[in-house]
Amino acid sequence: MIHLRPDALQRRPKTFPVARRFLVLGVLLGAGINFAMAQTDDLFVGTIPQGRRGAGSIVRVTPAGTDATFANIDRALAMAVDSQGTLYISAEGGAGGVSTNIIYKLDKTGKATVFTYGPPQSGLTNTMMAFDAVDNLYAGSTVGVVYKISPSGVFTVLASGMGLPAGLAFDAGGVLFVSDDAKGTISKVDTATGAITPYASGIASPQGLAFDASGDLMVASYGGDAIMRITRAGVATPFAHVPRPGKLAFDSKANLYVTSSGPVAVNAIYKVDKSGAVSLFYGFSGGMRGLGAMAFNRPLVNTVAAKSSSTGSKPTAIPSPGDTNKRLPTALIIALCIPAIILTLAALCWLVVRKK
Repeated sequence: MIHLRPDALQRRPKTFPVARRFLVLGVLLGAGINFAMAQTDDLFVGTIPQGRRGAGSIVRVTPAGTDATFANIDRALAMAVDSQGTLYISAEGGAGGVSTNIIYKLDKTGKATVFTYGPPQSGLTNTMMAFDAVDNLYAGSTVGVVYKISPSGVFTVLASGMGLPAGLAFDAGGVLFVSDDAKGTISKVDTATGAITPYASGIASPQGLAFDASGDLMVASYGGDAIMRITRAGVATPFAHVPRPGKLAFDSKANLYVTSSGPVAVNAIYKVDKSGAVSLFYGFSGGMRGLGAMAFNRPLVNTVAAKSSSTGSKPTAIPSPGDTNKRLPTALIIALCIPAIILTLAALCWLVVRKK
């Protein structure tokens, strides 16, 4: 028969608070990691209202479809996100409705500051932009030029002689693709030399570009009322029907979001799943002439972003330099999870042992 000392029974409860502290600490640490990993996709959209200048804004739409004004920038037609999650905007109306060749950057509160001034008659505002892996910004123009803009805001002409470079996107290998609205073509542009290589042709008014997880290129065919899929072999086939598609962006679950606006289209954002099924995600109220820029951005509390792109078969969008679906690196997640697991297991073992 085992005999316990009277004072042992008195001391035993005092050990439980210690174990509970470790247990609670482990659970809280694990919950904090899960919170950081479970961030949602917020979509930013530039609006182009009817009537007077200066009335447009950038609207932030959550995955649940709720919206709020994020910044008062009129007619934001081009948008890109750098590796730190900062939004860059080129707007026809500019901040406060002033028409200029200025690119703005927005902080996490929506406050706009001037990033750089474009060259005179550069025609930046009607086309799209994209970042490379080292945060050089690329912008098309209405004068047939693709510009390369350094992180310090210095403009250089990368390529010229195009009709109307409308959409820009990088593939997983860092190759820049540009759609030409005027010529109905998609080209590769060498970011070192500016050499232009034809990639696909015969697309009716190609606009926005975005790469899916398999490396296929999605193209918004404004004139064809369709999203075209171009395989890595250069074969183009219709993927989904969307009226007057413009900008494209993938969320973190590989759903494609498409702006739709124009004379025969409602001002709306459509969601296209991996099978090509189309559903209405968000509709804008009356008084809108059209929709401008669109991009996804994670909540800016997470600024840890991998520079490389995934080439696996997981159903997630390829995180190209302009992509906003940034996640914590796997190694960092594992490093953060291990202490939480150890603390939780140690606390549970301690409780089990002390109860015996």
